[in-house]
Amino acid sequence: MRLSTGLLVLAVVGLTCSAVLAGDLKCHVTKGGADVVGAKLILRPGAGTVVTNADGVGVFTGLAAGTYLVTAEKVIGGTLYGALRDAIAVPATGGVTVSLPMTRAIHISQHIPLAVGSVWQYAETTDTPTGSTTRTRRERAVGTDTIAGDKVTVIEVIWGASPDVMKMYNRSSSEGYGVYREARAGDTLDYAPPMQIPNLVPLGGILHLASTIKHSSGAPDEHMTMECKLVGFNTVTVPAGTFPDCARIRCQARIGGTPSRITLWLARGVGQVRAVERKPNKRVTRVLEEYSIRRLLLKPLLRSPGRLIPRPSSP
Repeated sequence: MRLSTGLLVLAVVGLTCSAVLAGDLKCHVTKGGADVVGAKLILRPGAGTVVTNADGVGVFTGLAAGTYLVTAEKVIGGTLYGALRDAIAVPATGGVTVSLPMTRAIHISQHIPLAVGSVWQYAETTDTPTGSTTRTRRERAVGTDTIAGDKVTVIEVIWGASPDVMKMYNRSSSEGYGVYREARAGDTLDYAPPMQIPNLVPLGGILHLASTIKHSSGAPDEHMTMECKLVGFNTVTVPAGTFPDCARIRCQARIGGTPSRITLWLARGVGQVRAVERKPNKRVTRVLEEYSIRRLLLKPLLRSPGRLIPRPSSP
């Protein structure tokens, strides 16, 4: 299956988190060995937020026993730095200590804009042992819906003149990026729970995701796991132009028994400009040809459901 546009930040910083008392999570943020004052800490689940003190320390108190994800972020010298650690097990009694490096970071919502009215057009090439084919793939954000209490964007996907239409139900907000549902003729795939990436994604940080894909067609449920990592920043040239400082995210996924490797290049304010997905005996490559992002700071370029106007080569 295809992965939606859809998912993480290198300079030198460190975060240490300790459940020092039952239900308490203490976080010590440093950069280059020095304490970081005023770093924002976000805890999930629960949406708790604290700011580090003069010692670079922030504490979440009164937590129930369970598994948590924490991020830390601060803009230093005009650059966003951050750290992320998932699967922090806070026990009912006793304590736990977690350490991780903190590095240059991105906000994933700024790299996957999903404003209604936006359009992205790709050349999609599929290579198999029997040959290679290329077709046009057009994605259009056509509206919104509500799934599991969350507002999501509905993205319509069409391939060339094919009558085959897919709809993706994804969310991109200050809380992060999520994949909720895919729908095609004859089957709707719901992700339970949705595949969620926190908004703060640090270079080198590893995020583990898991979900069960439920089919409306009656096909058996499929278990999906994914490990994603922001591995670098690159300048990418595609037919739509040249995009500097693209975030390159690499994911290892498994759906049922089928493995796949996905690499995404995401341009801030634009979205996916290049993607490569590899499965056994199959490789799919997408490159951005044209796009129009509907937002206040950019004049809408899409005049009709027809041709798109390419952006200049240096957005």
